[in-house]
Amino acid sequence: MTRKTRIVALSVLIFGALAGVTAAASAKGKGKHRDPAARIERVFAKHDTNKDGKLTESEVGAKKWKRLSKADANNDNAVTKAELKQKMAERKAKRGERKGKRGERKGKRGQRAAE
Repeated sequence: MTRKTRIVALSVLIFGALAGVTAAASAKGKGKHRDPAARIERVFAKHDTNKDGKLTESEVGAKKWKRLSKADANNDNAVTKAELKQKMAERKAKRGERKGKRGERKGKRGQRAAE
């Protein structure tokens, strides 16, 4: 094998490896964490030990309950799938509103849009 052939072969191998790593990295962000319904199902499958369709502080622990309890709409100290889904939708809408407001303020470079 000549030196030129080895350089070409090595270049092809390096390019192929980089393409594979790039494809794997971009696919990583599109996985199971993007679907809210699937995420709720995983949370309930993991933590709903008595299978009553509700999560309580004793099932998830105090640290997680502090965040989950914000979804408890009827204040019964239990969070259902529907309540959690509703809270996630509210948070997503609120996040979209904040992003929209930030975009409205932008004008041309160095200038602010008239308010």
